[in-house]
Amino acid sequence: MINILQARAINQFFGGLVIAPEGDLLQDEILEIINGLNNDLPAIQKGVNKVESVFEKWRSGMNYKSKTR
Repeated sequence: MINILQARAINQFFGGLVIAPEGDLLQDEILEIINGLNNDLPAIQKGVNKVESVFEKWRSGMNYKSKTR
């Protein structure tokens, strides 16, 4: 049952069929990386966006003009 749930989560994360639920096709280290991305990446992105919004407010208050914008 765990293999089916893991395969479903991995396939959902990648948006298509990447792994079949029968058997251990991926090494444990790869599964940990994929699970980490699937579970932790949204929270990390939210934190980065929060920091970037603070920087943007500071830049606009200082009339800072980025060379890349």
